[in-house]
Amino acid sequence: MEGLVGVYARRSNVAIDATKRYTELLPNLPIAHNTLAWVYFETGHYQDAVNEWRTMALLQNDRQRTELEEKGLSLLRSKGIHAYAELRLAAIESKQGVGQLNDFSPAEWYACAGRRDQAIAELERLSSAHDPYMLHVGVDPLFDSFHRDPRFVTLLAKSGVAVPASLSDIDSHLCAQIDSNR
Repeated sequence: MEGLVGVYARRSNVAIDATKRYTELLPNLPIAHNTLAWVYFETGHYQDAVNEWRTMALLQNDRQRTELEEKGLSLLRSKGIHAYAELRLAAIESKQGVGQLNDFSPAEWYACAGRRDQAIAELERLSSAHDPYMLHVGVDPLFDSFHRDPRFVTLLAKSGVAVPASLSDIDSHLCAQIDSNR
């Protein structure tokens, strides 16, 4: 939990250190590696994230997910973060290698791929369905660049949440193509 709260508070070192301790305490627990991957990803450490997702898949004996992450790492290195996000969207669409319950939602992957309109459309769908996922969207770093988008602000208000004032001017620049090989 400390790792996730650290991500939401934009305290990357706290988040990473806490989640590393989790994997050190429970090195054979796939969800520990998934959590560390998620923290790495949302703090801009993409290659570390993909390596942790691969470790998670190996621990689960999930061949499809292992192959997805191996292909993803290659894409990330050669074509950048947008290509990796597109791979994850294709996997979601084909239901290949996405069996983990708390993988990112399509809205997050659309945002990461630079597909803002599709991200907003997915958030609208989630909001209309009263999906509890919406409760964290205002603090999710993958949506930092959406904070000034009136559609995003309206969606959050409709869901009963807002971007905290302390984060309203923050943009983590996640998934910016120029930072793809971090």
